Amino acid sequence: MTFVRAGLIGLIAVVALAGGVNWAAQAQDEISYGDTVQTTLQPDVEYVWTFQGSAGDRVIIEFTTDGEHVLIDLRDPAGWSIGWQWGHAVGDEEYGSVKTGVRLPADGRYSISVEHVSAETAADFTMTVNRVADMGLPVVQYDEVVEFRLAPDETRYFVVQPVAGDLVQVRLSGVGDVANELYVGGEADLGQETLEGCSYPINGFSSVDGQSITYRECQVISTGNELVIAAELMNVGDNSASQPVALVVEQVPMQPIESGMTVEGELLPGAEQHFTFDGAAGETVTVRLESEAFVPEVLVENEYGTGYGMFDASFGSGENTVAVLENFAIPEADSFTPAQATYHIVVRESDFSDPKVGGAFSLTFERVQ
Repeated sequence: MTFVRAGLIGLIAVVALAGGVNWAAQAQDEISYGDTVQTTLQPDVEYVWTFQGSAGDRVIIEFTTDGEHVLIDLRDPAGWSIGWQWGHAVGDEEYGSVKTGVRLPADGRYSISVEHVSAETAADFTMTVNRVADMGLPVVQYDEVVEFRLAPDETRYFVVQPVAGDLVQVRLSGVGDVANELYVGGEADLGQETLEGCSYPINGFSSVDGQSITYRECQVISTGNELVIAAELMNVGDNSASQPVALVVEQVPMQPIESGMTVEGELLPGAEQHFTFDGAAGETVTVRLESEAFVPEVLVENEYGTGYGMFDASFGSGENTVAVLENFAIPEADSFTPAQATYHIVVRESDFSDPKVGGAFSLTFERVQ
């Protein structure tokens, strides 16, 4: 079968694959969930694939390419973009394989547009389109530790079924000099622009029995939807060997705090606790965290994990037992800061403490004005 598009003629080859169909195309084609697309992208030519979707479907699109600037854009039945990603060559320090995940807003025919932008040469391109409900993903329970191996640019998916309002923390850790990327998504994109996920992941370093541990953690306040976790190794350079990793999902303790209160608590090694207060834009507060057992670190962030202020006692002098945000002003209201919001005071051990020991702490909160 021959198609003519953008002045180019392409021959479509259809090959059966496990779980779907393998397409090599140079024109607009219809695909289904579970299909894999393989083709060669010519410079500055738009390629379009369409599929039938239903409202509420959670779709994960993954692709790899050896191109320099490949743009993938998922469009709804009306033609509006609802999820896009840039991709670079496989093995690139920043990208490797690329993924985007979206919850479809309505029934209808969706389109995936792909273009090798401002390129001088052709690029190989492989893309898979999956519906989460069809993937048979393993469910991870709170406090369960899942150990497995990951190869560079390999992605393993898991699901978590939290209760609405839970503060869910997901941590992926690996032994050795490995940068671990973790994506958490529920309502929308599995990447950095997710609505229910990890917009600001945290990198951390520690050691166990003399081995370097690199960890990547994300937090999200659940809306009650099932969360999809995508664990991936990236930035591994020339190391092509698989690496042992561990995944753990926890419910972070969270409780309200009022002005004038002092709370005594116990922090587990490597864990954190959240205390919430209703704050107004421009309001000034003082937060004081003390501990004789560990080097304290305190920060104030919004319910989406955006940090506004942090103090690590390891930056101070003396016994390093006090971390204080004194007369800390919440930013004035703007497009990013609402007039009224729920804020989190995060109690944790200094990122520079190794090993993490935990212990007793005292937290005091005051509204200054």
